[in-house]
Amino acid sequence: MRKSAERLLASLRPISHSFVELIPAIICAFLGGLLFFQLDLPAPWISGSMLGAMMSALIRPMPEMHPRLRDVAFLMTGTSMGAGVTPETVALLGKVPLSFLVLAISIVAIIYFSSLWLTKVHGWTREDAMLAAAPGALSTALAIAAARGGDVLGVAVVQTTRLFILVALLPGLIAWIEGGQGSSLLALTQMSWGTLVLMLVGGAICGYALNKLKITAAAMLGAALFGAFLHGGGYVSGYTPMPIAIGGFVLVGVMIATRTRGLSWKAVFDYAAASAASFIIGGIVAGLCALAASWLINISIGATLLAFAPGGVEAMTLLAMSLAYDPLYVVAHHIARFMSIGLCIPIWFRLTDKELRKS
Repeated sequence: MRKSAERLLASLRPISHSFVELIPAIICAFLGGLLFFQLDLPAPWISGSMLGAMMSALIRPMPEMHPRLRDVAFLMTGTSMGAGVTPETVALLGKVPLSFLVLAISIVAIIYFSSLWLTKVHGWTREDAMLAAAPGALSTALAIAAARGGDVLGVAVVQTTRLFILVALLPGLIAWIEGGQGSSLLALTQMSWGTLVLMLVGGAICGYALNKLKITAAAMLGAALFGAFLHGGGYVSGYTPMPIAIGGFVLVGVMIATRTRGLSWKAVFDYAAASAASFIIGGIVAGLCALAASWLINISIGATLLAFAPGGVEAMTLLAMSLAYDPLYVVAHHIARFMSIGLCIPIWFRLTDKELRKS
């Protein structure tokens, strides 16, 4: 019994050490969310936390977040996402394939036009331009760039800047288009703590299973799917208690900020023009495709904008939940995009490498 307790403490020690090292970033993330909340901005605890943590990372480089601490953050936020699903979501599923088709068109168009601009105007190589243009695939793009000896810093700056701008501007843009700011989590009925425990345990089990299948953000997706099953089926109701929801948002904001490790203000300024061009091109293409999807399947433009936005899966799906849109619709599109990019880009590089060897 004593040895088991000692092993448990030993396994928890690296997680607690990671948490302590990240306390300055966590405080900045919380203060950013609190500031946005006090200013009555859309999605305050999502966008404010992420921006606060990102600014902290540019001022003071932070260590990597321990994988288990990251999974805790994903589990908490995934539980909140699953609670946002309603029985009405089921009726939407029959229209999703058409939306996926429009998404595929947007991915190809974003990569083509953005990479074309980066190569012709900024002199990037075709490979680096494609990796920088790939929407919402930061980890995949950086891994490929590093493996091929590409411009890792340039790819990282363009990808991170795009996410930073989206988190900052998209909630306000959606609120302006929709004529409101979405529903506040504080105004919604809170689930019981017993229901919360059930969702956390079930979500952890589902996340573990998805992790075995090598699914990205497995803990978040598993918790979201388990919660979607319970809430979508009408078995439980209510939103995650605010301390848990806010804690998850803050930790995910810090986790996203850790991806900016190695960046500096000098790098941001050096690649500012390329970053701005890539963001504008991607934003225009994604916006037009979101409008088309909204019209074709008769769904809110705010939901399609979040689903088609060229940002990270965590950030966009959490924004959807905070703005009271269907998070399952949004996360499905971002997971589909992430998996398709992660599969297609390596295949494309392999084929082009073969052609170069033949020539």
